[in-house]
Amino acid sequence: MAIEIIREIKEAEERADKIVEDAKKKANEILESARKKREEMRHEAEKEREKILQASIEKAKKDAEDEIKKLQEETETRIKSIKEKGTKKVDSAVRKIFELVFE
Repeated sequence: MAIEIIREIKEAEERADKIVEDAKKKANEILESARKKREEMRHEAEKEREKILQASIEKAKKDAEDEIKKLQEETETRIKSIKEKGTKKVDSAVRKIFELVFE
């Protein structure tokens, strides 16, 4: 009878050891799965960050190009205005000189 109880205790201990070993194995599998998932999420976040960064760069480039175009148009308009005013003044100056010389 005592041998039977000892054998049952030993079998129970072996089952308990197996349960503990299976639990450790399952815990390691869960941990590894979590690590892989974390790495996938990090990779996806990095891709999304890069995508957002590229979009920001493209927008900044377009905004800068638009601003440059606007400034060029304003500059051309000012140059044209200055030329027109200068031409009128030159015509007026030539007339005055002509009047002074020939009067």
